[in-house]
Amino acid sequence: MMEDKIKNLLNQVDIINRKNSEILDATGGRFNIFRICGVNHYENTHSAIIAELLNPKGSHGLGAKFLESFVELLEITYFDCKNARVITEYPTNIYVSDVEKGRIDILIESGDDAIIIENKIYANDQWEQLKRYDTFARNKYSKSNYRICYLTLEDIDASDESHCGVSYNCISYKTEIIDWLEKCVEIAVRFPIVRETIIQYINHLKQLTNQDMDTKNREEIVAILLNNMDAARAIYNNYEAALNEIDKSYFDNLEQQLKKDFPNLEIVRKIPIHSGYYPKSVGVVLKEDLVIWLGKDKPNGFFCQLNLKEPEKELSKRQEEMFKEALHIKKYHEDHNQIWTKKDDVPQERGYDSLKAVINKIIQK
Repeated sequence: MMEDKIKNLLNQVDIINRKNSEILDATGGRFNIFRICGVNHYENTHSAIIAELLNPKGSHGLGAKFLESFVELLEITYFDCKNARVITEYPTNIYVSDVEKGRIDILIESGDDAIIIENKIYANDQWEQLKRYDTFARNKYSKSNYRICYLTLEDIDASDESHCGVSYNCISYKTEIIDWLEKCVEIAVRFPIVRETIIQYINHLKQLTNQDMDTKNREEIVAILLNNMDAARAIYNNYEAALNEIDKSYFDNLEQQLKKDFPNLEIVRKIPIHSGYYPKSVGVVLKEDLVIWLGKDKPNGFFCQLNLKEPEKELSKRQEEMFKEALHIKKYHEDHNQIWTKKDDVPQERGYDSLKAVINKIIQK
């Protein structure tokens, strides 16, 4: 029976996983300074790390070698790496209208040539974001020698509302960035501090993209899967549905608990400006038509967001500060009509009592 085959396959894989876990415990393989410092979900921190490595004048002391390897990875032949400059959070308002302004996560430019990197770890796409960067690039670089790269954890395409048909390269931490960093390790072989730091960062990215299993153990699992392809296919075909069911159950229970504890508040389940988040979100309507959203947009990507019930209206500075103070957060993301935070600063990560305390604090303001 297929059910017995699936159970047998899962048991075999579980044995290998437990063995891998024991090896990590015995060798200190779980230790990673990037994870300890909470780098996981902060896009600006990842951008800073990557930009420093790409910078020909970076503190690594290897000149343009890392950038040359990155340009080769992108199959760009025209770029002068030695004279390039690398900038994070580059403002585009000089070259576009106020409506189209924004900040480019990483800009690499050399003369009239440029590479624009939009770094998306867990944040949502902004309206016409890549289109706005394309407008900026066409206005700034006269020969149109530029490349827009959309960087995500696992090779996810930009939304139609973001790219609006403009050309861009989709790259991922899981594949392109880790491949590039492994080449950087080879380049830095005689620079031990740089080399070992990059190795730590690679291991951190492998944890974020679920690739941190020991190679030998992975080979064992692949061998088991090859001998049980029907069962493996059945698991694969239903894996995402199982994850979605876990999320749905979590937010269904959260909704019922909130209704019980806050009977006088309206509880909603669908973010109006991002309709795809149902059922992975719950909203609590507070005073002044403020809605605090608690949700999950990607694997392990919990978020807490504040916007008005009518999402096209802008939050006031007082409302933004109230939200930040209630969550005790210093790092956050904001747009003209919403503000949100990720992972460690999200109250449901700290327990339901913490979530209740945040809602009560905002109500009492």
